[in-house]
Amino acid sequence: MSEQPPPEQSTLLYAAEAAVKGLYDRLTAAENAARRRKWWNVALSILVVIVLILVLAVAGSAGDNSRAIRQAQAANRAVQAQQAATKDAAFKQCLSGNNILSAEVVAWDAFVQLLLKGNTDPKAKAEGAAFEKFVASNFRPRNCYTLYHIKLPAG
Repeated sequence: MSEQPPPEQSTLLYAAEAAVKGLYDRLTAAENAARRRKWWNVALSILVVIVLILVLAVAGSAGDNSRAIRQAQAANRAVQAQQAATKDAAFKQCLSGNNILSAEVVAWDAFVQLLLKGNTDPKAKAEGAAFEKFVASNFRPRNCYTLYHIKLPAG
């Protein structure tokens, strides 16, 4: 037969064993909770890193977009400057053309007057007048200010 411990010892031993088992269970639960927290901490850290990468990528692309917008605006200003220069050059050529046209009218009038000098034939005078009218209508100066939408200078 086996020897049985006295009842006080057996109760004390049972209580100590229950306390140790309770401590072990609590320690195991704490370790499991710590593992879960550690996994959540790792997952949360990974999530924060991904969010930061996305924020930096969006900020970087926004910087690229603003750079592209600035480049487009600069190109637009260059095109507008080129258009203004072209319009100015065309306006100046129109004014120069008007000077040439008025010189042509004067030259043709002088030529007709020279041809008709001393000529008393009414038919020749009529043809000379018709030619002068033709020259005046076909060599009339253009209104460059209206043609190129430029305001007349003050004065």
